[in-house]
Amino acid sequence: MSTFLVKYSDDTMEYPLAAINIRKRYPNTSFPKVMSDYSNPDMGIYQFVRTDPPESRLTHDPVEDLPRLEDGKYIQQWKAGKPKPQEEIEKQFEMTLVRVKQHASDLILAKYPDWKQRNMTMRVVTLNATSPLTDEEQAELVEISVAWDWIDAIRAASDTLEQEMKAMGLADAVVLNVREWSGWQV
Repeated sequence: MSTFLVKYSDDTMEYPLAAINIRKRYPNTSFPKVMSDYSNPDMGIYQFVRTDPPESRLTHDPVEDLPRLEDGKYIQQWKAGKPKPQEEIEKQFEMTLVRVKQHASDLILAKYPDWKQRNMTMRVVTLNATSPLTDEEQAELVEISVAWDWIDAIRAASDTLEQEMKAMGLADAVVLNVREWSGWQV
């Protein structure tokens, strides 16, 4: 979707504007139906190109500068950003780690809901109080043990991912797709 900048005769600028806003500002002007490459310097209408600030928005508050005219388009410019307080950065990082714990919990509860985990726990207590166990009861204990091993593996994977995210730093950790991390395949 194209965005525009309007430069008025007094050198003030208004941006970013969508095509619909350009049409509203100039109701008596005929514009092309598709305005993706449209500009009209005589009317002060230019394409506006958005850019990312040089510093991460996670660690700095970006400060926008006036756009620069380049090849008939205005390019968004940035000044040096103001660093965010360390406490705020750490809070963002902690929120990122919460996504890991939440996904691990979602995986576990999808396969073994709380009620099923409680039932397995109670069944283990009951079976451990029984002696001797039948072959069927021993097989049931093995099945429950396999389930708990899987749950422990998901928890271990969660811990591993958290450590990897701490090592990679905030900027990379925040954009990591936690759900698609390969370590969940246990």
